[in-house]
Amino acid sequence: MVGIDFSVNSPAACILLNGEYHYVCYRQAAKHVVTNSNVQMLEYPVCSNILEKYDQVAEGLIRGIQNILPEPCKVAIEDYAYSGYRASQSAESCGILKYKLYKLGYQVVPYNIASIKKNATGSGKADKRAMLNAFNSSVGNIYSWFSTTDKSAKVINPICDCVDAYYVLQYGLKG
Repeated sequence: MVGIDFSVNSPAACILLNGEYHYVCYRQAAKHVVTNSNVQMLEYPVCSNILEKYDQVAEGLIRGIQNILPEPCKVAIEDYAYSGYRASQSAESCGILKYKLYKLGYQVVPYNIASIKKNATGSGKADKRAMLNAFNSSVGNIYSWFSTTDKSAKVINPICDCVDAYYVLQYGLKG
């Protein structure tokens, strides 16, 4: 099964295969380096327009998933959470991802973000820090999976995206 935290700029997937968790995410800065063999970090494609970006980001994430789990399966994904322009951008890009997954035979199931957060932390209004704390308590220190040449910078993304993808997967396993 796969859990996806999808956004235009920082999507991530968590894949459960034979009892082991694997992650696929996009590099947020050149200085971000993966130190965990179960994390596959993708480079952003160079695109000439926004639709090409939506297409290429979705393609990259799907290829990353297929490198780990080649057969179509259930995909749990966060339902839309934004309003206004961000909602339309999110809906357009996520729609492309969902369509591509559907065409490949995946069963895509959206889940309410508040329900995912409540399952993870006990509160449907949990912020990124609460989600990170829950993950670090139950799985381990995710910060140790990433390194950066700029030691003064906090590596928030793609860390938060991997955490969210993990909890989307956990919620999808229940449903």
